[in-house]
Amino acid sequence: MQLIWKLSLRNILRNPKRSLLTALLISCSLAALIFTDGYIIGLSQDMIKSATRLFPGDGQIHHPEYLSGYEADYRLTDPSLIQRLRQQPQVEAATQRAISAAMIASTANVQSVQMLGIDATTEAQVSKITQSIIKGAYLTGTNPQEILLGYRLANKMEVSLGDKIVLSVPQVDGGDISQNLFRVSGIFRFNSKLMDENMVFINLADAQRMLNQGTDVQEIAFNFYDPALASRDNLPLWQAFSGDQIQALGWPHILPQLSSMLGMMDYSLALMGTILFIIAALGVINAMFMSIYERMWEFGVIKAIGTTPQSIFLLILTEGLLLALLSVIIGLMLGLGINSWFGMVGIDYSQMEFSGVALVEPTKTIIRPLQYTQLPVWVIALTLLACIYPALFAARIMPTQALHKSL
Repeated sequence: MQLIWKLSLRNILRNPKRSLLTALLISCSLAALIFTDGYIIGLSQDMIKSATRLFPGDGQIHHPEYLSGYEADYRLTDPSLIQRLRQQPQVEAATQRAISAAMIASTANVQSVQMLGIDATTEAQVSKITQSIIKGAYLTGTNPQEILLGYRLANKMEVSLGDKIVLSVPQVDGGDISQNLFRVSGIFRFNSKLMDENMVFINLADAQRMLNQGTDVQEIAFNFYDPALASRDNLPLWQAFSGDQIQALGWPHILPQLSSMLGMMDYSLALMGTILFIIAALGVINAMFMSIYERMWEFGVIKAIGTTPQSIFLLILTEGLLLALLSVIIGLMLGLGINSWFGMVGIDYSQMEFSGVALVEPTKTIIRPLQYTQLPVWVIALTLLACIYPALFAARIMPTQALHKSL
């Protein structure tokens, strides 16, 4: 066995340029896969954080019928619900929202929007609306005439800070149309076209009064201390706050399109890995056959003096193993360097949306143990698998043919 290792190492070093190029092909595939895994994990976390912590929250509570049509008539009528939720040890913050379809009118334009009545204090603890104000000020909670508009909507309505806006909403349970005059107190930018173009925010008390619904709300949004809890369907909180008149759901159920997209990203990693290693395997097979061709006469001689096919088969596999180990070392260094660099500087997608999700921060790659344990093992295994065909070919070489140095 020691002789096989020595011969394998000598054969690898016989043509160092070819061996190095083959090792670089395999190592670059490994490095690309390590980077892709870190990038996809980082992008997934950023998308979840942007989609939930930007405004919706990790979880929400509604009337069971509300999400089917977003009708304001389906509302939460238990005023103690918010306090009970805040007493849950996993819940970091919670806020109430009154939501309805509405119409706004300025001197220049009229447009349908979604009106959201929010508690100025608790909303700032759940969403990032305060950080999204680009002009003016956030709601004070005391001025009944203040309203926040998205910058796209403000441009369409041709209004700026201090301008008057008429807001009209239908009251719940088939009531009359309620109208109020507001002054633009702030303009926000979430970098989401849907939100910046179709949402307006007013104080919760004003929205409840316009909807004629007393202290009722359409939605309670909340965040966990550990955001990962939102993906756990067996969390007792979901059952504790679900019944005939209420339903608690995590973001995977509230934003199913995001959950589906994240699932597709996992498949894309597997697909990319398959393509990369098919290319690498073809490179390994080509390098091995070239090496066998150069040593065809040697194989004929050792077969003629009694070397068994099993020994030749093992020799080629050992060469492949040495090549794989060299490739893994180079690939791990490359992958660690690339992941560390992009983990610090990130990739800026602040002007883009993915399935309606705006990424507000640079996406940074994530380093995790799997990249440096499982992936290298797969690389070694697949390299050895690619060497089986050349090894079988070498093991079956006939001495009479080999001495003519012909494949």
